[in-house]
Amino acid sequence: MVSTNHAIGHGLATHVLKLASKSLPAKTIASLTGISTNSVQRILTANIHPHASRRLPINLCFDEFRSTHGSMSFICIDADTHKSVKALSDRLNRTIKQFFLSQYSTAERAAVQRVIMDMNASYQAFVHKLFPNAELIIDQFHIIQLMGRTIEEFEMLQNLPPEELLARRQARFRKF
Repeated sequence: MVSTNHAIGHGLATHVLKLASKSLPAKTIASLTGISTNSVQRILTANIHPHASRRLPINLCFDEFRSTHGSMSFICIDADTHKSVKALSDRLNRTIKQFFLSQYSTAERAAVQRVIMDMNASYQAFVHKLFPNAELIIDQFHIIQLMGRTIEEFEMLQNLPPEELLARRQARFRKF
């Protein structure tokens, strides 16, 4: 049976999908079925809808990492099992929002109880819009790191001679 305005039948399209499920390249599928590579791509695009592999965990961790070519990417992890929920190719707010809005329903997102993240203010701006019932938690690593830096800076300032301390404060004042 062939749909209106189509040249490829449902049986052949089903066969293409079965071959694709075996991880065969599009060119190989095209040569096995006698259709063009573009037709194989069209069938796959029309019938394979990417979706999240599982339900959204109730406790999420957000972070960014340096990926290919030095660019930064976003990763979301299940805080309880430490399994990856999704890694996105960039860390732009619109990309992250688009992913969660397109992959999970409002009810699924409302079920999230906690979002653990670093002190990235841009994430904090949209977390409550995506996950209305979630509480924000700053992860322990970043809090300890900030405290360590502050203590080091304080100790360094305590050991400086008064003229050096004055020069540093004047330099900071000039920035504003």
